[in-house]
Amino acid sequence: MKDDFKVLIIDDNPADSRRLVRLLERLVGWNLLFRECATILEGVEALTAFDPDLVFVDYQLDKGTGLDLVRQIPETLRQEVAFILLTGRGDEEVAVQSLRAGVLDYLTKDGLTTQSLEHVLRFAAQRIGDRRALRHRDAILHAITLAAETLLKSMEWRDGMRRLLAALGAAADVSRVGLWQNVVTGGALGPRMARLMFEWTVDAGSSQSAFGVRKELSYAGQNDLSFTSDLVAGRPQFLRTEDWSEEEAALLRAQGLRATVLMPVFFDQVWWGVLRFDERRPEREWTPMELDALRTAASTMGAALQREQFEEMMRLQATALETAANAIFITDAQGVFLWANPAFTRITGYGREEICGVTPRILKSGRHDLGFYQELWSTITEGHVWRGEIMDRRKDGSVYIQETTISPVRGRSGEVTRFVSVQQDVTLRKELEEKLRAQAEYDTLTGLPNRRLFEDRLIQALALAGRNEAHAVLMFLDLDRFKEVNDTLGHDAGDELLKEASRRIVTCVRRSDTVARLGGDEFTVILHDVSHPEQARLVAAKILEQLQRPFFPGGREVHVSGSIGLAVFPEDGTDMPTLVKCADEAMYRSKKAGRATFHFFNPPGMNPPSPEVRPQPPAGADGLGPGNRT
Repeated sequence: MKDDFKVLIIDDNPADSRRLVRLLERLVGWNLLFRECATILEGVEALTAFDPDLVFVDYQLDKGTGLDLVRQIPETLRQEVAFILLTGRGDEEVAVQSLRAGVLDYLTKDGLTTQSLEHVLRFAAQRIGDRRALRHRDAILHAITLAAETLLKSMEWRDGMRRLLAALGAAADVSRVGLWQNVVTGGALGPRMARLMFEWTVDAGSSQSAFGVRKELSYAGQNDLSFTSDLVAGRPQFLRTEDWSEEEAALLRAQGLRATVLMPVFFDQVWWGVLRFDERRPEREWTPMELDALRTAASTMGAALQREQFEEMMRLQATALETAANAIFITDAQGVFLWANPAFTRITGYGREEICGVTPRILKSGRHDLGFYQELWSTITEGHVWRGEIMDRRKDGSVYIQETTISPVRGRSGEVTRFVSVQQDVTLRKELEEKLRAQAEYDTLTGLPNRRLFEDRLIQALALAGRNEAHAVLMFLDLDRFKEVNDTLGHDAGDELLKEASRRIVTCVRRSDTVARLGGDEFTVILHDVSHPEQARLVAAKILEQLQRPFFPGGREVHVSGSIGLAVFPEDGTDMPTLVKCADEAMYRSKKAGRATFHFFNPPGMNPPSPEVRPQPPAGADGLGPGNRT
């Protein structure tokens, strides 16, 4: 709702006019001021003298119609005032003429109610506010357009800033405009104070704050609440005098200022300060259109500040390069060092004087082939950014891993003249990643590949055998009578036996083969790229022989054996699920055949396989060794 909403009623029937006033007076929340006129002439005079917000005009008047009156009103005034046409009865043609003449609404007198009038007032207030906001926005944007070119091109940006503040103050119709820069930080809460840089007032015009005169703004409000969080997020603040701290509120009241808008100003996406608008009218409401215009003004100021502070930023950037944790260096187009920051020396061990006139070849570790460096050099000389990992060697001979970005720099004619390299030492991170990978892919007890890595290795083995038209053999192995050892001697003894069993199995295969533990006492063996399946028979027999030897977990002699099932690629299957199923089934055949043996899987339809020759355990070796049973 708005204060002092002025309503002009033009009706030659006093009874109708008074009835309309009584209905309007019943509305709650409106501070309405009325003026009643009976003729067109009185109405035209009242439009100027009374300056109404809303006009109810009767269609039938003494010397003409309400539409005649509306048509006499200048277009600029019709944009400021909302007109409602009243009539004794509805007429579609009159309604159409009313809308064409710029009338906001068309109502019949008999249909007037407090509800309909409430709707009309709200609609009128909204439309009037929107129109005024649009004019303010256009005025502000026009002021920005006039000042922006001077502001951005002037060698002395301060002159442009003064003119822009003056134009903004007049266009926004406020009492004072100030540009404030954050100067005192408040830790995580953001700046707590700002210093006045420039100020314009409706009375005194523009002036720069004099040196030695302290003009500071506190962002603290009542109860020490801070406005900074919203301002940092780019949200303007609408404040009444009572919202400020007592000290700031006293200053505002002394100057007759009642309301404030703080519009954040950003420099390089960092909150730099505020554009502050002070107003003597507490009821002033800023519309989204006006705020968009003020944001444009703040953005223009940010651009001017960026230009002014460019040299200072260059100095800060130079400091940042010198203190950066990453190694940064620059070379010429031939790759010869031109400059390096202290982090380069700290990471590589080479000082700036030692790299003068040489190239990064001094860092080569020998871990990359010629093609790697040719691809890198081709990428950057063609003007593209190269990103990747490089293993380099420090001055002390140690090898380290670095994530590197090499960016070409072009000259004015477009040719590559420099290269900038930024390198981050990721050696420790890579070591940690390797540890985590090992934990994810390797059995923590035996150090063998776990089920996840086993499946990956098996897929690779089948692909390799398929390309080479060779065989691959999958073995499933289960330790016989392991549960007896585990239950009798305890889990520690069982774990020791599993570790020793895994070591023995590994000694029976090639380095290119894979031994994995799936869990418990279940192991798998992948024989890669086998020329003939008969080779797997020899390996299986050797594994059984190794497992027949006594184990001594915790110093006690125990005997176990193994049951093995074998599946051959491609005879028994060409994919992982099929081979796993075949090997598992063959292993259970070995179990049923009396253990300590191995079986190859045979497809359905063939004669049942007979167990392979198996080593014979010592007499009585059914778990615990002689004299050690419990």
